[in-house]
Amino acid sequence: MTMGQSRLDALGGTLALALLLTLVVLLPTAQAFVPGHPQPSFRSSPTIRARASAREVTTLGGEDMSWQEGLNLLETLETPTVEIYNKVLKACAREGQWEPGCWLLEEMVELGLEPDRQSFVLAIEACGEQGRYEEANHVLSYMKDAEHKLDNEVYGFVARACEAAKNWRQLQWTLDEMTYRELVPDLVTYNRAIGGCGEEGEWEMALTLVLEADRRGVTCDYASYDLAMQALHKAKQATRAHELLKTMKEAGVAPGKDMLALVMKLCQEAGEMVRVEEIGRELDRGGLGGGRRVE
Repeated sequence: MTMGQSRLDALGGTLALALLLTLVVLLPTAQAFVPGHPQPSFRSSPTIRARASAREVTTLGGEDMSWQEGLNLLETLETPTVEIYNKVLKACAREGQWEPGCWLLEEMVELGLEPDRQSFVLAIEACGEQGRYEEANHVLSYMKDAEHKLDNEVYGFVARACEAAKNWRQLQWTLDEMTYRELVPDLVTYNRAIGGCGEEGEWEMALTLVLEADRRGVTCDYASYDLAMQALHKAKQATRAHELLKTMKEAGVAPGKDMLALVMKLCQEAGEMVRVEEIGRELDRGGLGGGRRVE
């Protein structure tokens, strides 16, 4: 080997080592979203973006700003505030962009900003639109640690995520946690849970939720009863279906021809001919308009 070749090899080795050391230095240090907590499962935020120190921005984006425009806005700011981050998070929530919504929260912490309640709610809303119930629950756990107020709005977004992902078990757990915290779910959340019970074949729980909603002052609508009836139809529960018709009428909600025909068919299959004749007579009289309140 010549002396020139030896020098080239040594130089190559030196350059390789220098490149390796440079990469190690440039690798971003892992930051926990909240000090003392493990890293959440959603995508880590990118390295904090370079910001133009000599550029001042006077327009902070309108209500219809897109999430991409929001990220571009953050790029131009040297010292963004929580208020500005919330504007971008609102755009992420409106467009269902759960991933940037989550890592923007982390970036706020990296910059020394403290996300407020709205920051967390908007990130959870973004997760809810796309069925990202795991990420929604991660953000919810940090929201609890920060001791922010938890209400129907927050849990409603988590329930929406569970419904979109068709994770009915998680949806039921969300409802249970609301009950534990003495929060009364609204009608939309109840209907999501009743529909989820039907998907899981848990007709008993579907009926329980209808009764629970009434007990807690939430007035069930036609959709509530229809979802419960679908659960009973799936489980071939003719007697319970007939009883639910009576419950509907007592609550002032008309079952309608389609639901009457469904229950009639169930009773016929179960051999309950007396009830078949009873429903048949009601259908002959024209039935009742589905969803109409009985005066």
